Amino acid sequence: MVCPLFDSTIIGFKAPNHGTNSLRGIYHCTRQTLNLLDTVTYLAATTTHLEISCDPNIWSTCFTGVPLSAKVREPRKLSFGRRLSCISEESLVQTNTDESPPTSPESSEPSTSCGNIFHGTRGVFSVPSGSRFFVIKSFSVEDIDASLNNNIWTSTDLGNKRLDKAYKETENGSIFLFYSVNGSMKFCGVARMEEKVNFAKSSDVWAENSRWKSVFPVSWLVVKDISNRRLKHLRVPKNENKPVTNSRDTQELPFDVGLSMLEIFVEK
Repeated sequence: MVCPLFDSTIIGFKAPNHGTNSLRGIYHCTRQTLNLLDTVTYLAATTTHLEISCDPNIWSTCFTGVPLSAKVREPRKLSFGRRLSCISEESLVQTNTDESPPTSPESSEPSTSCGNIFHGTRGVFSVPSGSRFFVIKSFSVEDIDASLNNNIWTSTDLGNKRLDKAYKETENGSIFLFYSVNGSMKFCGVARMEEKVNFAKSSDVWAENSRWKSVFPVSWLVVKDISNRRLKHLRVPKNENKPVTNSRDTQELPFDVGLSMLEIFVEK
C-alpha cells in the first residue's frame, strides 16, 4: 500500500499582499517562485495527484498560468537540494477553501535556515539571509567584458574600501553586485564577490588601466539586460528614496530591494 506524503489532493499557497507602503512594492509572483512551489511538491507527485492553488492570483503577468486550478505537476528531478523543512508552515495550507489565514508581508522574508534559490543564466545560486546588495556603475562596456572574461572587478578607491568592508563584515551571507554601464539606461548582470579586495594587486585588462587600482574576484551569476523602466519602482530609502536606477557606484540596497531585483533578473 502506498502512503501519500500529503493527505489532500490540493495545496493552497497564500500570497502576501504588499501594499503601497511596502519597500518591495506591488508585484506578482515570478517564475522563480513557481519553480520553488514545484520543488516543494515534487515528492507528492510520485504518490498521488496534486494541484497547486494560488489565492490571490500571484501568477506572474509574464507567465501564462491558471490561478486557481493549476495543472497536475509531474515528478521531476531536483536540480538543487532543498529540504521541505525550509518551507514555513504558514506557506503550506492543506485546504481548498478560503478559510486560510492571510500571509503577512513579513512572512515573505527568506528562511534563515536555507535562504533563497535562484536560477541564473550561469547556473543555480543561493542567497543566504545575511547577504548584502550593491549597485556597480561601470564607465564602459569593455570593462564589463573584461570582468566576464577574467572573473575580476575593481572600483574607485572609495568603492573598493566600501565593498571590502562589507565583505569582511558579512560572515553569514554573500555580497551581490548589480552591474550597469553609465548612460546605458539598463542593468546588464549580477555577480557575487568571492573574496576581499586585494589592495596590493592590480590588473591591466581594463579600458583605462592607469585609472583602476586593486582587484577582487567575482563570479558572474546572471548576464542579462534589464531596462531601467522595469526597475524604477524599486526605491532606496538611504538614497533619498530614489529609484535603484538613480544609484551611484557601490550604493548599497536594502535586502528586500535586492531580492526583488534578482527576481526580475531571473524571470524568463
